[in-house]
Amino acid sequence: MEVAPIVLSFISGGLGGSLATEYFRRKRSLTLEIPLIERMNRDPISPDLRGIRFFRGPDGAAVEVKNLREYQMTLRNSTETDLHGAQIQFEFHGTDVEAWASKTRRAHATLQAQQAPPTAEPSLLLKCWNFAQFPAGDSVEFGFLVIEPTQDGYDATLLNTNNIVIRIWTEEPPPDRLPARISLAVAITIVLVCLLLATWLWHSLFGH
Repeated sequence: MEVAPIVLSFISGGLGGSLATEYFRRKRSLTLEIPLIERMNRDPISPDLRGIRFFRGPDGAAVEVKNLREYQMTLRNSTETDLHGAQIQFEFHGTDVEAWASKTRRAHATLQAQQAPPTAEPSLLLKCWNFAQFPAGDSVEFGFLVIEPTQDGYDATLLNTNNIVIRIWTEEPPPDRLPARISLAVAITIVLVCLLLATWLWHSLFGH
């Protein structure tokens, strides 16, 4: 009578602890995606603008621009953690790129622009920012104007994070859902704990 509750408590505690440990281990090992949502991807130089030419003066000299590509996008932290200390890096191909980043929407934190690492490819253009803080559920806007692009598209990479990658969307992504294997682990844990508690109560009340 006195031993059964102790044994059952030991079993339930050990099993529950093991399941909880496995649940969090699997959760940490999962590769999580955060969405980078394209709001604009266009060539702002319209062929209908006849007789109009665009120039820019990077070094005081006017240079005609014949091809541009404009991007605007939103990065959303869809994880459950603050991605402070993370770095985001964008890659474009062209002769130059002008870029800006907004403050984060909720925390109003300013992103810290970083010096891009040197590259062996002259047309490869990098833009990097560090996040002083990027809480769960927060978002930030980016804008780019690529001068004379030599390739279509771009790439975006999240650095200094644990198993978190960027997924590019051209439309609003669907609502986040808990992965099925995590939901199953939680359900099994709850069922086992309830069964163990029911067994302990039965032996406590009716056992001899």
